[in-house]
Amino acid sequence: RQLKQGDYGVSFNELQRRSTKSATELEAIAIESLSTGYMIGANTSNRRPSVYVALIQDATAEAKAKAYFHAVLLARQLKQGGVDDCEIVAKTKMDALWPVFAKQCKTAGWDLDKTELR
Repeated sequence: RQLKQGDYGVSFNELQRRSTKSATELEAIAIESLSTGYMIGANTSNRRPSVYVALIQDATAEAKAKAYFHAVLLARQLKQGGVDDCEIVAKTKMDALWPVFAKQCKTAGWDLDKTELR
């Protein structure tokens, strides 16, 4: 499966429009975004699945970097054909890999609190 270019920084309305999730699932995602700083999803109903990220207002620079990292993991999972559980697998990987990635970035001199992602 070929992965369509994802969208980073879509509005919540756009996320809602593209999502195949129920209203209850979207509500849970919106509530979780209060702690993560972003909402992420994948539209797998098309021939070419896509990833989309909506940032909450005033998301921190680190939350934006984490959202981008999460989107990359989700896109890779979709490419591997794991459409059924792709979001769960990507979230599990992100939770495990983010602390390591963030530490390596800081060791390399990158300040994740000052990213230019939008």
